[in-house]
Amino acid sequence: MVKISVLMSTKNPQPAQLKRSIDSLLNQTEPDWELCLVDDASDAKAAKLIADTAAQDPRIHLIVNAQSHGLASALNRALKAAKGDFLARMDDDDQSLPERFATQLAFLAAHPEFAFVGSDVTKFGVTEDDGMIVLPKRPVAKDFLWNSPYIHPSVMFRQQALRQVGGYRTVKAARRAEDYDLFMRMYSQQLFGANLQKPVLRYFIDVASMAKKRLYRYRIDEFVIRRTYFKQLHLPWYRIFFEIKPLLVGLIPHNLIYAMHTRIKR
Repeated sequence: MVKISVLMSTKNPQPAQLKRSIDSLLNQTEPDWELCLVDDASDAKAAKLIADTAAQDPRIHLIVNAQSHGLASALNRALKAAKGDFLARMDDDDQSLPERFATQLAFLAAHPEFAFVGSDVTKFGVTEDDGMIVLPKRPVAKDFLWNSPYIHPSVMFRQQALRQVGGYRTVKAARRAEDYDLFMRMYSQQLFGANLQKPVLRYFIDVASMAKKRLYRYRIDEFVIRRTYFKQLHLPWYRIFFEIKPLLVGLIPHNLIYAMHTRIKR
């Protein structure tokens, strides 16, 4: 057994970004971890890069998908292979700060009432930091109305909690909102989380990645998820205005949304 299993999926990553992400794991002050790294059907050149990256440390376990079935499916493969008591999420373009694992382990040890813990994050783009995303310290159900109150790659779960809810749903509606779906599903089963009020992750965001996530069909999917879980979480009647939010926001050009994100420095 290991203490922490890191769940990461990658497909045709940028070499520098993948290196930065993996290096941030290798530099953790808490050394008792494994990385369950899923190559989600990369092309031949990228597959070699990923395999070479995995070979640099015995704690990195490579899982290769012959076909891609989306992020949720890839993360479930990583979850199936994971041996850790705690499960940390990471994306292939983000960077965990050196004391992330130690800090989150200490929090969960001191607070057995929480099933998982995330954190505030520092945003960064191609060249520089773009301020912070500050999240509620102890999110409650109503905090899901506007957006998810958690940054997925900043979160560390107790493994039994993530397994209890069956991992990630692979249904169509959750194909670009697997984290939002997961967190509300956990709350509906009385599995609550918290956020550290300091960054333990540098969170990469750029206009290209935002454009992929904001295709209008994904906004329809998010509407379905909101309508399903807002009712299960017994949110008040005015939830209906927040249910349609993704349908309205999806009409705003993605470059304008990106500009708004980068100009907000908190």
